[in-house]
Amino acid sequence: MQMTRTLRTLLSLLVVVGGVALMGVRNVRAKIARCRIVAAQEMTESFCCMVENYTSDHRMNEPPKGLHVLLEIDRNNNEPYLVGGERSLDDPWGNRYRLECEGKRWRVVSNGPDGVPNTEDDISFVKDSK
Repeated sequence: MQMTRTLRTLLSLLVVVGGVALMGVRNVRAKIARCRIVAAQEMTESFCCMVENYTSDHRMNEPPKGLHVLLEIDRNNNEPYLVGGERSLDDPWGNRYRLECEGKRWRVVSNGPDGVPNTEDDISFVKDSK
C-alpha cells in the first residue's frame, strides 16, 4: 500500500515537472523566434548604412547592384565594409539578404521566418540617398 502511494506520488511529480519543462521549452522557442526577428531588423538597417557609406565613398549616383560588394576589399581603407565572408550576408534563418534598388532609394530585405520572398513576414529597411 505504501509502495503504491509512493509510486503515485512520484508519477504525479513527474507529470508536473514534465509539464513545467514543456512550458519552458515553448517559452524559450518563442524568445528565440523573437530574437531572430530583432536581429534581422537590426541587420537590414546596418546593411543600409553600409550601402550608403559604400555609395558615398565610391561617389556613385546609385547604390551597388548587390550586397556582395560589401565583402570586397575597399581601395579607400584596405578593408571590406563587412567582415565574416559570404555567411555574413545570410539572415538568421539561413537565407540571403537582398538589396532592392529604385534609383536613389533602396531597401535591404530578409525573407523572414518563412523564407519566402514578398510575404507578410518579410523584414526590410528602406533608405533614400541624400
